[in-house]
Amino acid sequence: MKTKYEMLFLSNYDLSGIESYLSDRSARGYHFRSWGKILCAFQRGEARRSAYRLELQKGRDMEPDEEKRELYGQFGWHYICLFGPYFQVWRSDDPDPVELH
Repeated sequence: MKTKYEMLFLSNYDLSGIESYLSDRSARGYHFRSWGKILCAFQRGEARRSAYRLELQKGRDMEPDEEKRELYGQFGWHYICLFGPYFQVWRSDDPDPVELH
């Protein structure tokens, strides 16, 4: 699968804007995979309506533990990556998912 890199022209604190942007890209067939200091990586695939959520963490660079991954997985959420030092990115392929909180 082909990877496409894009700059994100949104504030890192505009969480709903970032979530909406990632969902829109997924609907066009570009699925968010990782975030770097400047560029976001998207993997080309089948277009699908996905929901993304950014979750604030208590500490810097905290990956979710297995218990959290399993719990969120039961509700259809899959961990993608860290977004900056304080946010975890989660994706649900259900366009109307059970909300995390």
